[in-house]
Amino acid sequence: RSEVVETILAAFFKSSVDHTKKARELIIKKKKR
Repeated sequence: RSEVVETILAAFFKSSVDHTKKARELIIKKKKR
């Protein structure tokens, strides 16, 4: 593994986690309505 690959994987994982949090927030808002 190279440092570049690890950096890309870390960035991808971080972005996927952010998307999951946003999706959960949207679902919670829809359920409240």
